[in-house]
Amino acid sequence: YETEQVISNASSVVTFVDLLDTDELPEGISQDFKSREIGTSAFCLYIGLDCPPETLGIKNASTFMGTTMDEDLMVETMATLNPPVATMLTCYNVDDPSFAPPGKSQVSLLCLQYGKVWDDVPVEDYADTKYAFAEHLIEQAEEFFPGFRSHIEEIEVATPLTMQRYLNTPGGSIYGFIQNPEDGEIHRPRYDQVEGLHMAGCWQGMGGFQPTYMVGQSTAKAVLKKLKAQRLAEQDQTQTQDVKEPANV
Repeated sequence: YETEQVISNASSVVTFVDLLDTDELPEGISQDFKSREIGTSAFCLYIGLDCPPETLGIKNASTFMGTTMDEDLMVETMATLNPPVATMLTCYNVDDPSFAPPGKSQVSLLCLQYGKVWDDVPVEDYADTKYAFAEHLIEQAEEFFPGFRSHIEEIEVATPLTMQRYLNTPGGSIYGFIQNPEDGEIHRPRYDQVEGLHMAGCWQGMGGFQPTYMVGQSTAKAVLKKLKAQRLAEQDQTQTQDVKEPANV
């Protein structure tokens, strides 16, 4: 397929390294990548409960469960297999009761974790390590919502390697590169090294939930601006040709 404008929602690393049919990275891209670090992935449990949310006292669609307010400790723990100190429980049925069959509910338990932690786990130990770590999240949910464990009917476990497999992002990153103030639009201009190629998604900006929406909006505006400029240029060229051509008598 041929087109003049392409929007890539894949990671910038995959886009420029794997998808572009070039022998070398475009100028400036290599240096940009060298100045960044891959962001965090996630360890997630997808759980089906045999009871409605109110049975366990779950009242909010999202509940942040933490054992500390020390943000430095939270970040340090993400790079280890130590029990997480911050976990998020999301219950879809709070916002949409039809998300699960009547009398049941579906929730997810998630903690942020870097992918390299799981790269270092021997293959023969992967399954045991995965389920042992899942116990930490269930224990934390049990502490905040007593009886949680006894109502689990179905459960599926996903590690950062699972995220890497399905998202095809380096390290299974779900937020792009590590977030810092220098990744804002003021400090890092939009990738424009390849004419007609535009980046969307969390790899273009600061990552995160809301910033990713904002990147999508700004990318759309950039493409529309370029298309408008092309149309105006074509119109000017057509009008110039009409003026130069003698009128038929």
